[in-house]
Amino acid sequence: MPVPVLVLFGAFAVAGLVLGRTRFGRHVYAVGDNDEAARLLGLNVARVRVGVYAVSGALAGLAGAVLAARVGVGQPTAGLGWELGAITAFVLGATSLGGRPAGAGSTLVGVLLLAVLFNAFNLEGSIGSYWQWVLRGAILIAVVALQNRVGRVRG
Repeated sequence: MPVPVLVLFGAFAVAGLVLGRTRFGRHVYAVGDNDEAARLLGLNVARVRVGVYAVSGALAGLAGAVLAARVGVGQPTAGLGWELGAITAFVLGATSLGGRPAGAGSTLVGVLLLAVLFNAFNLEGSIGSYWQWVLRGAILIAVVALQNRVGRVRG
């Protein structure tokens, strides 16, 4: 198994444990759900946000190191435009029709779904890279619209 895949599964496993079984994880869910309510509960919202940004920065650095090791050179534009894929994978995996909060496991499902879909497109060669980005955007819009519609029906 390639090392980047092991790093991916390791990062998701640690994130799942931290979010699901630690006090910090509960604080992250509380601040993410409603920061004003979390503040009224006595949580230090600023400290939780700084902690989340620090973890995000550390994981971005790890991803950059893995990418540089895989490509063999530190290319500053190597990950240009990958934000859309990350946001689409998160929204696709975090779409909860049952009302439960998103977690690391559901995000991993979104990542794997998009990876399999676009890997199949690359292997088949039927859709060019430009149209794959258009398709990512269309998937993102469709999932957000579905989530909004389901939210209105339930609310």
